[in-house]
Formats: sequence, structure tokens, C-alpha cells
Amino acid sequence: MLLRDPGEADDSPSAPTTLEEENLQLRDALIGKEAMLATALGRVRELEVAMLRFQHLEQRLDAILRSRSWRLIWAAGTPVRLLRGGGGLR
Repeated sequence: MLLRDPGEADDSPSAPTTLEEENLQLRDALIGKEAMLATALGRVRELEVAMLRFQHLEQRLDAILRSRSWRLIWAAGTPVRLLRGGGGLR
């Protein structure tokens, strides 16, 4: 990075241009990094939402499998499953 001493006389007319160009390059790099960060944070948020959706699905499935109505339906269907060769109770 180019730094100038404030007390130094400006002998070359290209010095401010070089600093301005470096400033623009650094600004562009910062903007690019911020865009990449925003993309990554958006992806993180998408994955968090998907994870919550699967956790909710797991909770619903557990609740269904523990319910009395599910156990009764499963027990009532046991003879049919046995006849088809699909196994018995869980």
C-alpha cells in the first residue's frame, strides 16, 4: 500500500493518481468481498431454515408414532401385513 508523508512535497503529478487508483482498487476489492460475504450468509440462512424444517418434521413423526391412534392402526393392519409377507408389529 502506498503511503505518503504529509510533510512531503508533491513533486510528481502522478502520485495522487496512483493513490486514487489504489483507493479505487481497494474499494472495489472491499465491495467484492462484501458481496461474497452476503452470498455466504444467505446460504447459511437457507441451510438453517432447511434444518429447522427437518427438525420440525422429525418432531411430527415422533409424535405420530407415539400416538395411540397410530399404534391402533398399526396393530389392526398386522394381519394384512403378515398375509402379504411384510412383517409384523414394530
